[in-house]
Amino acid sequence: MASHRNVPRLRSRDKDRCNICNSNDLGGYFRLTGLEIAIKAGCPTCTVIYNAVLAVNEYDPDRSFVSVDHPTVIDLLLVSGRNRDTPHKATKKNSDVEVFTISGEQPCSLPIVGVRGNLHQSRSQRYLSVLSAWLDDCTRNHPKCGSTITSLPKRVLDVGTQSHECIKLHISNNEIARYVALSHCWGAGVAGQARTTKENLLSRKENIQPEELPLNFLEAISIARELGVQYLWIDSLCIIQDDIQDWQVESANMASIYNNAFLVIGANCAGSSDAGFMAAKGDAVPNYFIAEVENDDGSLSKVYARESMPHYDVVGPESYYTEQGPLSNRGWALQEQLLSRRMVHFENIELFWECRTLMGCECLELQNANEYKVTMEQEIGSGSFKSWHTLVNQYHLRKLTFDSDFLPALSGVITYLQQFGAGDCVAGIWKKNIIDELLWEAGKNWMLYHRAAPYRAPTWSWASIHEATKDRDYTGHRMTFYVDTYGPSESMCHVAHVSATPAGEDPNGAVASGLLTIEGKVAQMIETKPTRMRVPHGSRNMELRNWLTDESVAGMVECNVDLTVEDFREKELYGILLGYWPPKPPQQSYAIWAGLMLRPCPTRYDLYDRVGVWNLADFIPPWRPQTPTAVKPAEFFANLQHSRVSII
Repeated sequence: MASHRNVPRLRSRDKDRCNICNSNDLGGYFRLTGLEIAIKAGCPTCTVIYNAVLAVNEYDPDRSFVSVDHPTVIDLLLVSGRNRDTPHKATKKNSDVEVFTISGEQPCSLPIVGVRGNLHQSRSQRYLSVLSAWLDDCTRNHPKCGSTITSLPKRVLDVGTQSHECIKLHISNNEIARYVALSHCWGAGVAGQARTTKENLLSRKENIQPEELPLNFLEAISIARELGVQYLWIDSLCIIQDDIQDWQVESANMASIYNNAFLVIGANCAGSSDAGFMAAKGDAVPNYFIAEVENDDGSLSKVYARESMPHYDVVGPESYYTEQGPLSNRGWALQEQLLSRRMVHFENIELFWECRTLMGCECLELQNANEYKVTMEQEIGSGSFKSWHTLVNQYHLRKLTFDSDFLPALSGVITYLQQFGAGDCVAGIWKKNIIDELLWEAGKNWMLYHRAAPYRAPTWSWASIHEATKDRDYTGHRMTFYVDTYGPSESMCHVAHVSATPAGEDPNGAVASGLLTIEGKVAQMIETKPTRMRVPHGSRNMELRNWLTDESVAGMVECNVDLTVEDFREKELYGILLGYWPPKPPQQSYAIWAGLMLRPCPTRYDLYDRVGVWNLADFIPPWRPQTPTAVKPAEFFANLQHSRVSII
């Protein structure tokens, strides 16, 4: 615990504060040296701000501007020489500085001083009290989190108690009991005796020796015992790994397994099962002792400062979309986190808590309401799939050891959302809003996507696309659903049939094939400016043409294709109209039509593959020449004949 030089002893009485501090008007940036007059006059708040900034960042006070928009966090800007008097032109945002007393010690009556947890104690010594407090608060005060005393899964580990330790595989007979589940990265540590197989199933029921298990498993067992929970679910031990049928059945039960767990333990910081997660993987930022404050009641508080640690992207909505520990890269872990009622994340430095009510952290900076899961359920109930689309987008950034797990690793989420009225899901496409669900585009950037091989979904499903990059910082390639941009469309076709043949026992899991039959208006598609570049998909200008009348449509047709140019150049291409958005002035002064871009299947000419999606704005740019046979979109589509196409 470092000390700032010449630690002052201050009084917190109102009459000792300057006019600005008494009015609590600390927003907006002001020069750090501007506090010196108030400090000399004895203002405790200005003294705390000044000492906190200099303790954490020893910069020239004359070049530092500060703001206190958040009650206990100082926003610090360091400006260049030329911008000394204009903080809005600052060349660098240096850091946020927290001012606090340590939890358990005497709190401070100064409004700027908050309370933070102490991360400078061994995690193995501090975790139990922190976790127990979260669990007690949740089970007592969070009705949205619900009860978790339910039937046990088919198999669980019986880990005994602290006084009677044992480890064995327990076959459930629908007993009602609490259990804990582990979310973890397998890595090389899950091998041999760390898996349950047909061969060792019987011996597992008798006893499992601790030395047979990787470190993550042993630490999860220790946590369960410390919490007084006798049963623990770990996928590699509770599913028979060389029994395909058992794996398919149990993977289909993931929704209930994680949702019914009393607690899910996230081994976020462990890249493999033998890496361990109980020990922190880094050092906490240092605390600086900057002042001793005499409170209004005469008590003394020790006030500290430290650089603020980022928390916004660890739990809650952003946690599904940004990179933290190794577990956040794992495809299976996404649904494990989403489905859990309560989850504790063992991150690199501290613990994070996530339940259906609260997001919190061990250092106490993060104490926010958790609206994401409930919001998704409410959206699904109202017929909106926007949160699902966001989830799909970020799921593409996750990694899977086996590409065949792509749909199974989301099956639990699909099954869970069906409880809230989502309806049937076919190869990742919801039937309830099927027109809008079919109008997706892979992205406008080149060389990032290709059709997944081996087969994992029909071409009309977003699940058929494999993303070549997993760079979470590269946001320009994200998948887009038109409904999230334009709102629900007016249907311009009829879906006569949609189905997918499951590849196993799980109706929402892997698929062996799929078929989509649409009755609608079909036109030829011709590229207006053929590219010579050997690059994959991206935006291209296309022309829609009626092959019976030789009319083309007036307007700009933009097509976002899924495949490389060479995969469909000089091939027959067709566009089928799916949806329509009328003008919505003043935001949108023109109509929009959209549909799928198709090519005849190379192996069966009566079937088609999707190769992209197109949209047409009823607006002609002045620089775009139109052919003499071009007609308005409404007239063009009215003149097209209805056709029936089947897409695989």
